[in-house]
Amino acid sequence: MVTRELAEWVANLDLADIPAETIKSGKMLLLDSLGCLIAGTLNEPAKIAARAVKRHSGPAEMATILVTGTKCSVRDAAFINGVTMYSVGFNGYHKPAMMHPGAAVIPALLAVGEWQESSGRDVLAALTAGYEVSARIGQAMAPGLLERGFNGNGTIGTFGATASAGRLMGLTSDQFISAFGINGSQAAGLQEWHREAALTVVFHAGRAAQNAVEACVLAVEGLTGPSTILEGREGFCQAYSSGADADKIILELNRFTAFQETTVRPHFGATSTIAASSGAIEVLRRLGAGAQDVSGVTVRTHSTHVAAHDFAKPTTLQGARQSLQYNVAQAIGRGVLTRDIVEADLLDPAVQAALPLVQLISDDNIPRFGAEISIRLKDGRSETILNTAPLGDPANPLSWDQIVKKFLRLLTGACDQLGLPFSECRARTVVDAVADLEKLRMKEFIGFLNAAVPLYGADRRNEKCG
Repeated sequence: MVTRELAEWVANLDLADIPAETIKSGKMLLLDSLGCLIAGTLNEPAKIAARAVKRHSGPAEMATILVTGTKCSVRDAAFINGVTMYSVGFNGYHKPAMMHPGAAVIPALLAVGEWQESSGRDVLAALTAGYEVSARIGQAMAPGLLERGFNGNGTIGTFGATASAGRLMGLTSDQFISAFGINGSQAAGLQEWHREAALTVVFHAGRAAQNAVEACVLAVEGLTGPSTILEGREGFCQAYSSGADADKIILELNRFTAFQETTVRPHFGATSTIAASSGAIEVLRRLGAGAQDVSGVTVRTHSTHVAAHDFAKPTTLQGARQSLQYNVAQAIGRGVLTRDIVEADLLDPAVQAALPLVQLISDDNIPRFGAEISIRLKDGRSETILNTAPLGDPANPLSWDQIVKKFLRLLTGACDQLGLPFSECRARTVVDAVADLEKLRMKEFIGFLNAAVPLYGADRRNEKCG
């Protein structure tokens, strides 16, 4: 049976079973997500989640909340850190599974790892398990799950997070079966957030991480779940997707491809907008032109992306991130992509002037996640390129050094927003800790991570470290 075989595989997975190159890729995705988590501590969704938990939960001090530097229950820490990390919207996307594996996996991993005082070796094995489970279930259900209106992070993500959390808690295969079974009944999240760029999308990630922790704890205490939750006639695959193939979930379990198949966003935007925005920069470079020279822009992309990302006048950061027009306009108006976007940038005159110039055209001959960008200049010249593998795509991956550069940029931007000096020393400590995670325990690792958060004030920026 699919659920049982998957549960046995996760329960018995050891770091020694995982190829060194896979572990290296996992560390890159972990560092990338931690940059998003720290940067997200400045965002309003993180503060909302922290206030809500403080108001309605008890004084348990088991795991760290990065937005406040304080501790709460494990399940609530997973929730708050999930909302925090995903609010930045820069973390990796697994295109075949049509979801963000790390969105729920990493917040659950951090909370349970700290609580259990796990070793770095166990954390890396758990990280691998979480990504693999998410990617496998997602690929077995894509694209039917999204076509039915479900969000992959909230639904599939809870299974991946359960794999990670349960692995660190030492669940047996039977307990994993129950934990998966419990989460099959609370996997939730609807794509309707997309219509208004509502913040429920970040709630999905936090809730999936929280539910995973809760399911693992309940399973350990003896609550049972159906042993056929994935493949059953009324199980998750059948209920949440049309055309799902549950057998794909356990195909070649030791293949370990989820990390390498995950796209990393090098800059602001949705995974579906990166090809268009980076392509616009390249066209301008070829033309030797600037924003003042442009008379029109045409973006041809797959109809699914036009339907999902046609926001001509976004008014929120979430809307801007999802907007094809905004992402192309900010590339043209600013001429760079690596400066991170804050609320004040939504009204940037250069971007606002470029927005009306961007025309979207549906073209299903363009591969999904690719884009053809044409720019016309006032002097009559024009240039067109087809961009199907932008930087960060598995076919054009970022290096470790590029991931580090993005991590440092996110933390520098957070300090800039607060008017604080940036402590590269503390940021580099987190980078080094991820690189050498096998040698650490999570209590020490969380301490390094906590110390790098800018919100805790200028006094920390001036402390010596190293």
